[in-house]
Amino acid sequence: MRSNPAPTAAMRSRVWYHGTPSLKTAERIAIEGIRPPTLALVTGKYRSPRSMLAPVRGRVYLTPDIAYAQIYALGANMAGSELPNSVKNDYGRYGYVLVVPGSELVDLQPDEDEVGELLSSALLGPPRQGGWIGEHGTRAWTRDPSFMEELARFARKVLTAKQLWSLTHDVGIAVEASAGKRALKKMSDAMKLRIIALDTHVSHAGPPLHPVEAWEIDRERSPELKADGSNFFNVATLVWRHR
Repeated sequence: MRSNPAPTAAMRSRVWYHGTPSLKTAERIAIEGIRPPTLALVTGKYRSPRSMLAPVRGRVYLTPDIAYAQIYALGANMAGSELPNSVKNDYGRYGYVLVVPGSELVDLQPDEDEVGELLSSALLGPPRQGGWIGEHGTRAWTRDPSFMEELARFARKVLTAKQLWSLTHDVGIAVEASAGKRALKKMSDAMKLRIIALDTHVSHAGPPLHPVEAWEIDRERSPELKADGSNFFNVATLVWRHR
């Protein structure tokens, strides 16, 4: 299988996050590092291998966005609100965000879900009043419209007719993930790096990733959190740090 490009200096100089709602898994990661089977179970990306939402085999998922890691630590996209008892019953009182230094990274590619979202946004065209477009797509059209036009041409070249129709008429995470996986198999290293530079989530292949910090969030304090993650480290508690 073809390898992906090495992370750039900018990608290796930043920190990356992984959220887990489970104390047991956080403890396992502290000892063993982040491994593909563990991460697949932790993040909820695990599905049947035939599912469009199945994670890419042999890869683990990270994000540069603390707000996104916060969602997985809580077990729900409900920062700023009281969590339902079902979430607390499933996961217990505490969730965790693990901090991974970019210096650990070896082989990166953009998260397939976000690739699909970007391709959908590229095919739909620049944001317009009343139109739907994803968060990264809006940002990408603002930052680099010529790249979005390039992505639209690329999508029309490599995706199936059904995928192209679905990405512009029936957008959903499963459709985006399926299209993203197909696109990544055809995508150049340069295009992958340009997508990651838009601050997308990523998947990583290589040795287990060893976090340097673990932050614990009390689910009872979910109402105090801001959805953008800007106060996560003020509300959460540092439980260990390795340097």
